[in-house]
Amino acid sequence: MSGFEGEVTVSGTVNTSSVAVVGQKTMANSTPVVMASDQSAIPVSISSPLGVQTPSNSVSTLTALSTLFGTGQLAVTASALALGASTSFKNGFALANLSSSTASLFVGGSGVTTSTGYEIAPGTSLVIPVQDISTVYVVAAVISTATACWIGFD
Repeated sequence: MSGFEGEVTVSGTVNTSSVAVVGQKTMANSTPVVMASDQSAIPVSISSPLGVQTPSNSVSTLTALSTLFGTGQLAVTASALALGASTSFKNGFALANLSSSTASLFVGGSGVTTSTGYEIAPGTSLVIPVQDISTVYVVAAVISTATACWIGFD
C-alpha cells in the first residue's frame, strides 16, 4: 500500500476498561505489576567514594581519631571562668549546659555576667566558631548549679 493517500474516518465506542488513564488512582484501581522472583541477584560492587577509606579496628586508627577533638567539663560559679587552658581547635567547638544542671549558664568574654552573656539553659547547647577555648568565659546564674561541657573540633 505504498503511496496511499486519503482520508480515514473511524467511528465507534471505546472500551475504557483497557484504556490507560493518566493521573492518580487508588491502589484498588491500579494496574498490577508482576515482578519476576526467579531472577538471580544482581552483583553490586561499591568502591570508596571520594577517597574515603574503610577504617580498621587497629589501635593506631583509634588514636588518630582522638586527636580530632577534645572534651572538657567545668562546674560553673557566680564568677566568670575561662572554659579551660589555651587550646586551639581549627573548627571551633560546641558548648552545652548539662541537662542535670539546675540553672542557666551565660557565655561571653572575660567580663561576662548574667546580664551581658548569651544564656544557655540546662540541656541545651551552642556551637561557637572560636578556636581558642581560653578566650570564652562562662558564669552561672546561681553558684555551683550549672556544669558546662564542651567538645572541640579540629
